Amino acid sequence: MTDQQTAAASEGREIPATEDGVVIRPALEVLSRLNEGRLMDQLSVELNAVIAAVQHTRKKGSLTLKLDIDPEKKIHNGVYVTASIDGNEPKPPPPASLFFADDDGNLHTRDPSQIDAFETGPRTV
Repeated sequence: MTDQQTAAASEGREIPATEDGVVIRPALEVLSRLNEGRLMDQLSVELNAVIAAVQHTRKKGSLTLKLDIDPEKKIHNGVYVTASIDGNEPKPPPPASLFFADDDGNLHTRDPSQIDAFETGPRTV
C-alpha cells in the first residue's frame, strides 16, 4: 500500500480500486514521476502565474494538464506518457485612447464640435 493509500484509509476515504478490487495507484504518484519530477514543478509555476494574473486582472484564467498516452510498439505492456501544461492567463485589456470624430470621420484629441475657450491663449484678468 502506498503512502497516499495509507493516508486515504486513515482518513476514512475509500481507496480507489477497479470493479474487480484491484487497487489503483494514485494519479498524484504517477504525475510526480513524470519528466523526472519536473512536471510538478512546472505545474506549480504555471498555477502560480495564472493565479497572479487572475488576481491582477480580476478575470477568469485556466490551467490545463494534458496527458498523451501512447503504446510502446515492442513491449506489450509499455506505454509512453507525455504531459503538457497549458496556462491560460487572463490578459489585461489594452489601453484605449479617447478621440473625437468630426463630420468627415477624422479623429481629433479635442472635440471639434465644441468651442475652444482658450483658442487665443488664457485671458488676463
